[in-house]
Amino acid sequence: MRRPLPLGLLSLLALADCRARHRPPDDVSQTADVTPGIAPDAPTAPDAPTPAPPTRAWCWRPLPRVDLRGLDAQGDVWSLTGARLTDETAGRAVTLETEIPCILPGAWAMDFARDGSAFLLADSRFYVRGDARAGFAVTPLCTDLGGAPWARREGGAGWSFVSHRSRAVEPTLMLSRAPGGGTGWYAVTGMDDTTRAAVLDGSESFVSLSAGEHLIFVDRVNTVAGEVMAARSERFDGLTRSAAGVTAHRDDPDNRRTIVYTERPAGPYTRAVGARPPGPPARAVLRVDLARFVAVTDTAVELSGDRGATWRRVFERPGGAALERPQVGWAAGHRLAVATRDGLAVDGCDEAPRP
Repeated sequence: MRRPLPLGLLSLLALADCRARHRPPDDVSQTADVTPGIAPDAPTAPDAPTPAPPTRAWCWRPLPRVDLRGLDAQGDVWSLTGARLTDETAGRAVTLETEIPCILPGAWAMDFARDGSAFLLADSRFYVRGDARAGFAVTPLCTDLGGAPWARREGGAGWSFVSHRSRAVEPTLMLSRAPGGGTGWYAVTGMDDTTRAAVLDGSESFVSLSAGEHLIFVDRVNTVAGEVMAARSERFDGLTRSAAGVTAHRDDPDNRRTIVYTERPAGPYTRAVGARPPGPPARAVLRVDLARFVAVTDTAVELSGDRGATWRRVFERPGGAALERPQVGWAAGHRLAVATRDGLAVDGCDEAPRP
């Protein structure tokens, strides 16, 4: 199954049509009192545009500690404890199948789409839901990769995952044409065994941090591959996908944050370098919409309203406690929120959501 892509080939095959497309995009449960966050000024780069006005204060809402917590497209709060998956807002719970063992446990994620389909990565096991009426089906796959190594296939015809069980074996792109995602799997080669993060799209094309954390794009539609030019052959710390697009990020010791982002893996890609508040580096940086990005560090949430040119700390966890396994989503009232194992950080202190 092994068919690695040599680094020389990756460099030579830098997309010809991608070069033409590399232009900036157009302008584009438990009850407790709410504790307000903080919003200090961030350092501003000399050549950066004037920062946006301060955002309203964020609040912290403590909740019972769980293994994983996230928000669906309607703003409902979901949590996972062991094999018990609970919609905390509606008060419903289901028990997941757990018979699939994973050699390298520890990966966690929730992803709910507006069409009702959903994805769950629970201690490295993949689960999928075809629509809001269906239950979660366990797949025979595991992964230890970051990013978003899963995608609903175009037209809803099945799923794609990057399966990875061992550092000694290269990741494999696994495909299913079953809408429920539980059957019909087959493998496609072409992954690099240095891959540590991957983001898939509906056509099985993908962006990955490979070959020493370099940003690589593999276009399976046009059968070409290469390094993303906006990345300038630099290394990046993380790779994420949100409804607004794909983002790679890196935090440097001089309080600078570099992001490379795109609406879709096929590009175009845009690069931004901005001043960030002093403190620990971001665990994840996600694109919110045309202008906004959110970064989550060990203990704080930072927001950019000018496409990554400047960053402000809008929330710091009370007592300096960690924001464990953060999942970014939208709370009730379409307010940006970060769900963690033991609470929610929510944009707006006036009306924090109550599951």
